Amino acid sequence: MTVQFNLTDEQLMLTELIARVAAERYAPGQRAASRAEAVGFSAENWAHLAELGHTRIAFAGGPRASIESRHRLQGLREELHKRGARMREEDICFRDSYEAEEGAAFAQTFLRQPTRPTAVVLGNDALAIGFIRAAHRRGVRVPDDLSVAGFDGIPEGARSWPGLTTMAQPMREMGRDACRRLFTAMTATSEQATLEYSMTLVVRESTSGPRSLPGTS
Repeated sequence: MTVQFNLTDEQLMLTELIARVAAERYAPGQRAASRAEAVGFSAENWAHLAELGHTRIAFAGGPRASIESRHRLQGLREELHKRGARMREEDICFRDSYEAEEGAAFAQTFLRQPTRPTAVVLGNDALAIGFIRAAHRRGVRVPDDLSVAGFDGIPEGARSWPGLTTMAQPMREMGRDACRRLFTAMTATSEQATLEYSMTLVVRESTSGPRSLPGTS
């Protein structure tokens, strides 16, 4: 018998949390988990911004030890390299967590730069949403003055304004599989293989072509 589940937003967020707990493999040798294949698919995010005309793009990830953050940065570096560009080290940073408050704190530092990139990609949607809110409070218009993109595809990204451009992960599928594998792991004696998932570029209103403005380059 097949049971169908209709998830509320709150339940969807819970499955996202389970998926992220399983996906964020901070140390090697842990029991295998579910994660999105971040390097190749994250390049689509960078390609989207490059095709809009952005040549200087910043990246702010979660904790430096996070494999997901490092893979997403690697995707950016590889995409820019293919286009004959290099990423400036001063345009790369890692935050203490993936919470929206960290995105807002990063915005305070980022927006004080005398010259800055015309686009910024955050390590997840929560960081990006926090960043955009802080930017708006400082009078910076997204995307007119600065394009912003994230990762994960959480519901808040679609409901916020401007809608957040993101690389969406299949959260329902990842959450379902993570729950199943966590239960299996309670009795399993052998390592389980890591599951890989596709990501999908979702273009919304937070990204557009760059404008020549004071403080951007």
